[in-house]
Amino acid sequence: MWGKIARWLLPASLALNLFFAVLAFRHHPFLHPRPPDFGHVVDFMKPNLPPADADILQKSFEAHKAAMDEARKAGQDFPEKIRAALTATPFNPDALTQALKDGQAGHQGMEDAMAAAFVEAATKMSPEGRAALAARHQFGPGMRGPGGPGNGPGGPGFPPHDGPPPPPPPN
Repeated sequence: MWGKIARWLLPASLALNLFFAVLAFRHHPFLHPRPPDFGHVVDFMKPNLPPADADILQKSFEAHKAAMDEARKAGQDFPEKIRAALTATPFNPDALTQALKDGQAGHQGMEDAMAAAFVEAATKMSPEGRAALAARHQFGPGMRGPGGPGNGPGGPGFPPHDGPPPPPPPN
């Protein structure tokens, strides 16, 4: 009897360990990225801005911080709302639809607040600051102008472009 149990004990133990390893891997934070908070967005955009424009950008995002925090808090219970709607007995598709709409509204609220802060900052910035933002956006790491991702100026192995974007090629 012990021989039959011992023969299955190792494979059963390995299967159980594999199950827990997969479960731990699936719940690792790098598989569930969170949207960046306003501080990370500002820190990403500030390095190539003139100091006065960097200050304008910082103050604009700080002025809209309350709306961004409110949208972030509203989105924190989104996974639980989805889980509750999916596991409800009897299943109510309208509850799931509403949970998904609430999640979309929270995400849209965050995007709207960030867009408002960005537009407000760009409105107050110097033309040089706006050109620096445009250059940062268009020629960030992994990008190469109108061609998109790939090798080339600002692409892998090249630093981001620090000046205004180059003129378009002649037609």
